[in-house]
Amino acid sequence: MGKLTLAGQGNWGEQTNDPNLGGTGTTHWTGVGVWASFAETEKCSTSVRFEVLDDQNAANRFGATGFADGTNNQTVKEFTLTQKHMFTPALGMRVEYRHDWSNQAYFLRKDGSSVRNQNTVSADWFVTF
Repeated sequence: MGKLTLAGQGNWGEQTNDPNLGGTGTTHWTGVGVWASFAETEKCSTSVRFEVLDDQNAANRFGATGFADGTNNQTVKEFTLTQKHMFTPALGMRVEYRHDWSNQAYFLRKDGSSVRNQNTVSADWFVTF
């Protein structure tokens, strides 16, 4: 029978003397994440994750400056689906799909234009020791 793991996290941060505010102000940001992982067998597991990072105080956590609305305020969300398979106790492979989206045009296309979302597919081999 499979095993289910559920987890969550909350984040809160602040930067005093923020250079984005002339070196005298304080900025804040918050975030939350939840994820679940289901081990179908000893060798296979599937995970889902959802995270939000909210920077509505111009803390500039994403390294972006001056959006079209004249602010540095941004909320970024992501959803990830991961499939992991262990070939041996120390050798495995992961395949992952991730969708990111923002309330600002933040992600870059090949032509240099900005859009509000992006999709990523990745695969990797890993060794544990």
